[in-house]
Amino acid sequence: MNYYNNHLDQLSAQSFINALLHLLDETPFPIFCLNSDAEVTRYNSAAASLLHITDESNQPMPHPLVNSPLKCAAFQNKIRNAATEMRPVVFEFQFHISQSPYQLNIYPISDGFGVICLPVKANSPVKSKPDATLYDKEVSASSFIMHADSIISIVNLQGDYIMVNDAMAKFMGCSREEMQSQNISDFLHPDEILAVRRNMDWIQNGENNGYHAERRYVRSDGRVVWVHSNTSIYRDKNEKPLGLIVQLTDITERKQVEEELNYRNHLFHVITELAKIGVWNYDIATDNASCSPETYEIIGIENGSPINRERFVACLAPEEREPCLQMIMKAVSNRFSFEDERRIIQPSGEVRWISGRGWAIYSDDGEPTRLEGVVMDITDRKKLEFQFRESQKMEGIGRLAGGIAHDFNNLLTVILGHAELMKRDTDSDHPLFGSMQTIETAALRAADLTRQLLTFARRQNTNPRLINLNDLLNNMTSMMYPLLGEKIMFVVHPASNLWKVMADENQIERVMVNMAVNARDAMPHGGKFIVETQNVTLDPLLFEEKGDIAPGDYVMVSITDSGIGMSQEVKQRVFEPFFTTKGVGKGTGLGLATCYGIVQQHGGYIHVYSELGVGTSFHIYLPRARGSVKEEGENGSLSTLHGRMSATILVVEDEEMVRKLMCSQLKAYGYHVIGVGDGEEALRVAQDQADDIDLMITDIQMPVMDGQELVERMCKLKTDMKVVFVSGYNEDSMISDGELALNYPLLPKPFNASDLLRVVEGELGVLNAEG
Repeated sequence: MNYYNNHLDQLSAQSFINALLHLLDETPFPIFCLNSDAEVTRYNSAAASLLHITDESNQPMPHPLVNSPLKCAAFQNKIRNAATEMRPVVFEFQFHISQSPYQLNIYPISDGFGVICLPVKANSPVKSKPDATLYDKEVSASSFIMHADSIISIVNLQGDYIMVNDAMAKFMGCSREEMQSQNISDFLHPDEILAVRRNMDWIQNGENNGYHAERRYVRSDGRVVWVHSNTSIYRDKNEKPLGLIVQLTDITERKQVEEELNYRNHLFHVITELAKIGVWNYDIATDNASCSPETYEIIGIENGSPINRERFVACLAPEEREPCLQMIMKAVSNRFSFEDERRIIQPSGEVRWISGRGWAIYSDDGEPTRLEGVVMDITDRKKLEFQFRESQKMEGIGRLAGGIAHDFNNLLTVILGHAELMKRDTDSDHPLFGSMQTIETAALRAADLTRQLLTFARRQNTNPRLINLNDLLNNMTSMMYPLLGEKIMFVVHPASNLWKVMADENQIERVMVNMAVNARDAMPHGGKFIVETQNVTLDPLLFEEKGDIAPGDYVMVSITDSGIGMSQEVKQRVFEPFFTTKGVGKGTGLGLATCYGIVQQHGGYIHVYSELGVGTSFHIYLPRARGSVKEEGENGSLSTLHGRMSATILVVEDEEMVRKLMCSQLKAYGYHVIGVGDGEEALRVAQDQADDIDLMITDIQMPVMDGQELVERMCKLKTDMKVVFVSGYNEDSMISDGELALNYPLLPKPFNASDLLRVVEGELGVLNAEG
């Protein structure tokens, strides 16, 4: 034990034993000190338990401790032997209060003796330890510490290791000799060194009498371990601190579990906070709920406020209360978890949607004792679902309206064409001439109705160009005053440096007129009609609020009236075609539906905000025009040259009445016409007569082969084939994108002979000019 010998001069044997007693207070082996009169002066917890010592002051107490004078005398003899020979004495001894014998190890120390009691197992003879004298500086008591399972070390006040036991060396992954030459800071985690040095300074200054702490050490293999450090101070006979006795307990596994739990708790709180998920726990017996801050925020109650069943039910919308309670009671009685979506009314009056899921905790006898669960605000999701359903509904209505308009346009084309043919062959004083005019007028009005349906369905032909909405509103001012009437004030707030948009000026004017008419009807006693323009950039956050608007740059036109406003039910249906709140004969219900279709067709969005008795505001967002865009007039005008009367025109139309009418109209102007009912028949004709065909007029929507595919295949037979598209959709989705829409004109149905002739002459006139 040379590592101990080097420092023995600093310590008295008594102080060392005292230090060991402090150190071994938690060990299961009884240890106590005797003075020269064999009176107990100090003892550890195990000794107190063995000797039934109840005096917690640890004051000297009288001997004898044995059960007979004879044994007491023997005990005294052993003590005298140890004192005379200055060596440890080992013998077996039985206390009067114990049924089992103990091996007593008596060590002479200054002013007394130290006694370590080791229980003797049955049939286990006591072996005497080798003699060791204090003068040989062999302290036998330290051998017990050396081989103890506890992780023990002794350091001086500079942190140098004085003694390290086997458990400590093994724990740190090195030998005792290696640790003996090092300082405690060589094994501490860098973040712990400052705290340990500070504690040592406090001890030297008398400000600290030992402490408990959790520390990190670094093993020789680099692994960081956590320990609980129980630090005691050993002193000289003048009570001056000489060093520290450090007992470590490995708590690495516990700290790892704690760190994992802390991480999971942190992650749980982060997730619940980011996802806005509230957690709650309800005690049935006390009628009291404990809730996370997110739960309070969701239901709109001040954080920390008491919540019981009555207060929770009061948060629900009145019609939700009874169904919610019944659902929970049924789930609990059947031992099911419950999940539901309900509306709540916050103290501010705002209605919110929440989604909740919960379950019951049952006692051993099967009775529910507690409910716990989570809750989430799903108001935004509900809004998006509603907007999606509305969008689907409007899209479905649009497809229906477009399909009806397409078929109706075919009929109107026939009606208008034949009315025109009959008028041309009838004198104006003929009795039927007036009826023919009436038929033509009615058909034109019907055609206007189908155009509104197509606009709603976003299939109306447009002529977009680069425009400034401020200029458009300025040009409409003179028209707005008589339209609104004298009782209504018309106010325009134009934004400076307004971005331009690509739009059909006539269509946007139509939107403004429809808005003005609706505003006028909503203000029978007068009011204000305010139009404001503004440049807006919608970022992703606003995109979430607007729901269906993509982020980007827009020109916003807000149209506000101070009229009677709309109810929630009316707002939900305001853009539906044929929906109107006006009396019979006072409106078709297509005004706002037309506005909706025009804005959608321009790639924009329209939102309505309204309250009963307050007024209504429409916000229209049109995309900002970017890049190089042609101004109006750059394309020039159609040629006014008449086509060659000998030109051959191929008419491809699956509607027989429309096909026959077109053929009759063209033949009336002297053209040679070939009429076929589908694309395959048209290709068969072209196989033999491609060079003779000067122009092909084809419907876009046809069975078997549509107009786009027909043109692509026809152009392979004749690369310079002139083409005119006709469609009941006016701007068919099949040619709305791509080169076909740029290369060929579109003739919308219904059309009359003049419209047909103008388009044909335009195409054939170009051909004549080139030829």
